[in-house]
Amino acid sequence: MLLKITALALTAALGAVPAYAETPEIRGSIIVAANIMTPKKAEIELASGRFASSRDYLAALERIALASEAEERQFRRDAQRRIAELAAATMGDQQFRRDAQRRIVELAAARTAAYRRYNLFKAMVETAAAHPYGDPCVAAQIARIAALTGWSESDARWPEFKQGLAEVARVIHGDLHGPAGEGSPKAQAAASVTEAFRQFEAWYRGHFGAEFVALLERQSMFQPAVDF
Repeated sequence: MLLKITALALTAALGAVPAYAETPEIRGSIIVAANIMTPKKAEIELASGRFASSRDYLAALERIALASEAEERQFRRDAQRRIAELAAATMGDQQFRRDAQRRIVELAAARTAAYRRYNLFKAMVETAAAHPYGDPCVAAQIARIAALTGWSESDARWPEFKQGLAEVARVIHGDLHGPAGEGSPKAQAAASVTEAFRQFEAWYRGHFGAEFVALLERQSMFQPAVDF
């Protein structure tokens, strides 16, 4: 069960971490996020309903993504340190290596999904902000997301996808551009934007048998923050 491991084997086992942060500002705040938030805390905070508006929800998704990345980074560092200690003693724990690899895969998947969700919602909010009128705003958001995820009007099920995403797009438009005031369309939209995006993801999963965020797979869209 115990085996000697070399520095080369250690490097091959843990590899490099691609970090899916889009801007230097996000990458620079990862350490801060690691100190104040964990993915579990962020998810609980998000579920509490305090993030109602589009921009608040976007900020919450960013915190989850940053916290997921920070958790993965910390685990990798701890795993590397532990394996190095075992290597220095000329004995490596094979079970520990297997467990560490399995956990790294889980953390990497959570981090990737969190960044994809953040970037997709961010694209919708940024697009909606530039289009104050309802129908053009909805159409622009759908076009932006279709370009990012590979959907097109030539797809047989395009009408279903378009209709489903339009519900989210309308809510975001109402939140960003609707009239303010209690009971107004803007207030109603802001109160439902978080739930609208969640419901769309659930609808997509049940309707198409796949995760919506998994469509965002083109690695060129992301910049690696650091190599381990």
